[in-house]
Amino acid sequence: MSLCWEKIETYLDEFEIDMENERVDVLKHLEASVPSNPAFAVIGANITRQVFFAREFARNPNLWNVHLAPAILRCMYELNVRLMWLVADPEPRCKAFIKASMHETTQLVKTIEKNAQASPDRKDLPEVHKSLHEWLSQQQQDFPSSDGGKMADVRKMAEKVQGEAIKMYRLYNSSLSPAVHSSWNFIEPVNLVRTKNPLHRYIQIPKIDFPPPDLEYFLSVSYFAHEALQIGRGADIGEKSSFEQLMQKLTSEDAQCKH
Repeated sequence: MSLCWEKIETYLDEFEIDMENERVDVLKHLEASVPSNPAFAVIGANITRQVFFAREFARNPNLWNVHLAPAILRCMYELNVRLMWLVADPEPRCKAFIKASMHETTQLVKTIEKNAQASPDRKDLPEVHKSLHEWLSQQQQDFPSSDGGKMADVRKMAEKVQGEAIKMYRLYNSSLSPAVHSSWNFIEPVNLVRTKNPLHRYIQIPKIDFPPPDLEYFLSVSYFAHEALQIGRGADIGEKSSFEQLMQKLTSEDAQCKH
């Protein structure tokens, strides 16, 4: 027997509601345990981003494919390592996170200014510059002492946290990074097909295919969001999470198509 798609659609709708409710509960817990800004804002925003990915995948099964999902998963794994790093020492590390982003944005603004002078025909650059400059000005008002800094990369964060973080880095960094960088070991099996004609010497031809949704990709995205919520919660409350409830439904007899 196989999973019944009509049942899956119902479970996805329920999962999206359950995960949003779980996010709200986790943020309430987080606000009580990490009440000060910017720690609450930084950690809460990172968790919310993970939940967005899971909810967006629940709404769009066409995203469940080898072309898109691994790149999203690469972002999500790195974000979870960063979350572990942030919650281990919230106050200084959340400030460092903001300072690093402000430093990067300052450098980007300077680069755009140079490019705008060198390429006056680029009509989009002034608007981009204005938007970034306004954001930077607001951040400087909120965090006046944050005048620069460099962010530790994901490997250094994982090494600092150790435990689950270093395991995630070792497992996912090498396996998911090729999708982001479009490395040959990723695009060769995905974007090429070898001709079967010996007269063509079995050359490889670029191809585009649109594979059917693969549930495993959705479950992987949802699991990373589940992990982010657990990191934010900080302790097991004894209740099934939205992801655990979904898995229970998918593995039940009721989820099977009966022919």
